[in-house]
Amino acid sequence: MARRSIAMKLFLGVVKAIGQANTTSPKNKSSSARKSQGNTKECPRCHYYFKSAACPYCAEKLPTIKVSEGTKTYKAQGAAKATDFLPPIPQGYQIYKRMLNVAGIWFYKHDASLFIRDKCQTLELEREPDNPKDKNAIRVIGITPTSRYFIGYVPKEISEVLVKLDLLNKVEPRLDRTYHGGEDYVDIRFQIIGLKENKKQFDAFSKNKPADIRQKAFLKFFNLPIPRGLTTGQAKQTITKYVEQLEAQDPLKLKEYEVYKTILGDFDNIDYREVNEIKKPSKATLNEALDQLRQEGHSYSQLLQYDYLIVDRLIKINPSLKRITE
Repeated sequence: MARRSIAMKLFLGVVKAIGQANTTSPKNKSSSARKSQGNTKECPRCHYYFKSAACPYCAEKLPTIKVSEGTKTYKAQGAAKATDFLPPIPQGYQIYKRMLNVAGIWFYKHDASLFIRDKCQTLELEREPDNPKDKNAIRVIGITPTSRYFIGYVPKEISEVLVKLDLLNKVEPRLDRTYHGGEDYVDIRFQIIGLKENKKQFDAFSKNKPADIRQKAFLKFFNLPIPRGLTTGQAKQTITKYVEQLEAQDPLKLKEYEVYKTILGDFDNIDYREVNEIKKPSKATLNEALDQLRQEGHSYSQLLQYDYLIVDRLIKINPSLKRITE
């Protein structure tokens, strides 16, 4: 495989740095880590519970805080900027689901970027029943005083609950955080809030659903059993307990899993694939390449740093994955 240009390597470094930052973000911590214990307080930005003077995650990553127009803007190096919102919750409402990222945002990153750079942003949900891939699809619409932006979708597992329980008109999206990094990297996080009387119905349906693909991926990664009929609630309980065990006994093993997820996310990113001149591999092929490289003595952390090894191995396994460029 031809070596990439210096410009491509610089761009790739930005993508990889973002991926590594995501592996240590509060959203990847177990739910138990956010559970209030003793005299703790909740971070208004990431909802992590802590006992120190400042949130150990937000303070470490984004130390400069500027308060403006009712929001907090955290500035990192360069052009990267994250802005927190979390408007007041209306009376009679409560949070149904926290820390949701707009799904498919990379396909709509132009409008997402315009929305993030606009002012007085809010969100709306809009049903898309004619979606050929998901009959329960719900669009996320970014609203400003002058524009409406189609920025992506509600995560599939959440839209299914809202549609099947007919709750779409009884809930609202609550804008949590927007992030605009270098090289047009964008991310928008939100919550689902709704009437208090429907919360138990939402939770019961969610817990009794079959375990989702991400939960099964976690269990499979650590060679944990996946019994037939495993529900989301049961899987969550198993994962939470196992994560607590790893945090106490083998945190490096847990870190390797987070790095593994970053690698999967990289190859799911169309811009990352274009830089590496490769088509999107199937998850099975990507896992095959990773397994081969690990058997040769490479850790996931090493493979994240020297990702050309993964690219080369993928093309060796399946030459048709090589993207032909003029």
